[in-house]
Amino acid sequence: LKLHTKQRRRKLPLVAMQVTLHDVQDGDTLSVQLPGEEKATFVRVRGIDTPEMHDSDKSEADLDRSDLPMSEARPLGLAAKARVMQLLAGKKVFLHLEPLPLEEGKFRNHRGRILAYVSIGSSEGPDLGEILLREGLALVWPRELPIPRFMHPKRELYVHACNEALHKKPGLWNEGLQKLCPAVKWGPGKWSVKACNINCCMYDIPKKTATTPSPEPKQETTPASHAPQPGAPIPHP
Repeated sequence: LKLHTKQRRRKLPLVAMQVTLHDVQDGDTLSVQLPGEEKATFVRVRGIDTPEMHDSDKSEADLDRSDLPMSEARPLGLAAKARVMQLLAGKKVFLHLEPLPLEEGKFRNHRGRILAYVSIGSSEGPDLGEILLREGLALVWPRELPIPRFMHPKRELYVHACNEALHKKPGLWNEGLQKLCPAVKWGPGKWSVKACNINCCMYDIPKKTATTPSPEPKQETTPASHAPQPGAPIPHP
């Protein structure tokens, strides 16, 4: 399969969509084959961030904010990738799509990657992002960046999961992941869930969704006749 990010602009369905896993690029990026597609496309796991494995603009930004050199970040990124490969090996993979806030009908980030929650085994299976957060292999995203378009319905759930790891220190937390967490700089007195939610995300979800509880992955409630069929066109935004 030839990997590419410039997909034909066809609108993606608002349902849980089973995809074929092509490769695990890193802890928060997959390449998958969409139903009816011959080529693979990148999927960015929504709402989480794992340490970088290669030199990039983002790794330089992480270094500027956290003093985490690539020599320390790379082993953390490799560990997160290895865990994702373990979790997804031989399992069915489902994407759960929600439009980006303030950009109705759009599902892709500025790099053309699909932003989606990922569930394992079934459309109601474990949430990959939440697992990585609770196991101390990822942090919430965005962090300290007031970017409305990256806010998402599971933010509250993910912040709780990340905050729990902040206190328990599982996985990579004592191996260097803590250097990427803004709360560590604030000190233990400001490690509450509320502090993490306000100070880390630095943005309130628009009022129309602010009081909506973080949903579980979208269920396959669409009648079978309306569900995406293999080979059927999936329009992009």
